[in-house]
Amino acid sequence: MREIKFRAYAGGVMVYFGIFDVRHTPNGITRINKPHYSVNDDNQTIMQFTGLHDKNGKEAYHKDVAVSKDKKKPTHWIVEFNDNEGIFYLKSYEGYEPLPLRMIKDMEFIGNIYENPELLESK
Repeated sequence: MREIKFRAYAGGVMVYFGIFDVRHTPNGITRINKPHYSVNDDNQTIMQFTGLHDKNGKEAYHKDVAVSKDKKKPTHWIVEFNDNEGIFYLKSYEGYEPLPLRMIKDMEFIGNIYENPELLESK
């Protein structure tokens, strides 16, 4: 089972937080608590942790940008979520077919689309 964690980008700041605290009571009932979290920005964007890490051990979140070292040129990938299938995957902005997210273990994160929009300018 993977950790359920999120981060939010609001007001030019990335905030990391775990939103669920799952507790099992003696009578078998599962209780989920949400810790206090607030951002004074209606334009906040929430991104979920995928449960995977890149080759350097950095956590993979939705909308992270990863790079793989291709022999011809570096290839940029974005961690995306497919609502229809309920899965994370790697989307190429360079015309390549999508990859399964498990491929992230061979890549390196270089930022995300909110803090580093310039990573997609030439893609």
